[in-house]
Amino acid sequence: MIEYNLIANDLMKTASMVIHGKLRTITSEHPNFAEVIGELLKPEASEDRVSELLDIEKAINKTFEKISDRISIKNGEVYLDNDPLNNTLFDAILQAHKEENREDAETLAFFFENLAENPSTDSRNQLYDWIAHHGLAITEDGYIYAYKGVREDYRSIHSGKAIINGEEFNGHVPNLVGSQIEMPRSQVTANPGIGCSQGLHAGTFNFANSFKGNDGKILLVIINPRDVVSVPRDSSHQKIRCARYTILEEVVYPLSEGLVPRRTEKQTLYEDQTTYAFGNVSNEDNSNYYFDTHQFDDDDYDL
Repeated sequence: MIEYNLIANDLMKTASMVIHGKLRTITSEHPNFAEVIGELLKPEASEDRVSELLDIEKAINKTFEKISDRISIKNGEVYLDNDPLNNTLFDAILQAHKEENREDAETLAFFFENLAENPSTDSRNQLYDWIAHHGLAITEDGYIYAYKGVREDYRSIHSGKAIINGEEFNGHVPNLVGSQIEMPRSQVTANPGIGCSQGLHAGTFNFANSFKGNDGKILLVIINPRDVVSVPRDSSHQKIRCARYTILEEVVYPLSEGLVPRRTEKQTLYEDQTTYAFGNVSNEDNSNYYFDTHQFDDDDYDL
């Protein structure tokens, strides 16, 4: 029998115990809290078993080991292919494990693996800025949801060269639902210190709304993390430049609580569906919306 002390209040529970001669304390936020208490209640509780349950890294690794052999947790950091990932995402992994939600764990694994395919370390790090500032909603196959502002006729605000469903185009790019818009990655400005420049752009609902003007439209798009090239700093990290995106549908306001339904095919946005998001998402109301005005040079375009 292992002696322990359990304290509970309105916010959380705290358990203290001595395991292998060391005082260990955990709260109900620990992903294995219930399992630890269950083991402590046993007449023949095992200190080895409790010690194993207390190891968060081992517990999370076990969650992911059957999903992806590329993800690991070491010394409180998340690694993909043995390269450390920004810990902005660590809470999402922890939450997926805590809820024993294999579907969300798989979604995160796909996101990480898509991100690993991005050839630029700088691009990956800049995407973390996007996540930290605005949260992240992702599809079941690990793509990013974002918003795009276009003209009333669904064409891009600025003109330039792009590829639409495999066909080259030059001008104000038509952004029709279901279309895939892309351009050579080498032609997308990678420097985040340069504000308005070449590349396909999307961003937060706030940014798309200000960018479209009074009569424009707002489109919901999905972007593979590997195709993100830069997160310009000029718009408070509200937009991203990428080499490819796919248009899902037109929207008139962001979803409640900033959460976007996870799906890989077109569905009605406002149905009651399972959602998944992490990071700092926007409020349901418009109280914290940031609107910005931009001045552009004719030869510096974001499509």
